[in-house]
Amino acid sequence: MPQALSAKVTIQIPDQYVLVNKSEYQEMQADSLAGLRWTMNDLRKHLGNKSISWIKRNILFNPKFKKELDQMELDKYLHRSTGNGNPWWFKAREFNKFIDKHWSEINWD
Repeated sequence: MPQALSAKVTIQIPDQYVLVNKSEYQEMQADSLAGLRWTMNDLRKHLGNKSISWIKRNILFNPKFKKELDQMELDKYLHRSTGNGNPWWFKAREFNKFIDKHWSEINWD
């Protein structure tokens, strides 16, 4: 019969680090976006330097997201460009939630 071994291990965490659980860490990350507004270039950086045309094709003008993005615009979480120097902008925290929610539905190729 196999024997089970157990051991107590102590790990020293250097003073410059703090140990937090994963859900607290994710909450802190989301809070770091509170009050920020992204430009299209900020969104590009957040998405791994995808091109503006890729973002428009796969997210902003993707028919499966239209209803939700329309509501985000009504809620003032995004502003669509109408051209003539009127740029896109996104409420960072809310748009980041949108990206996370739809991550598996986005064509990342």
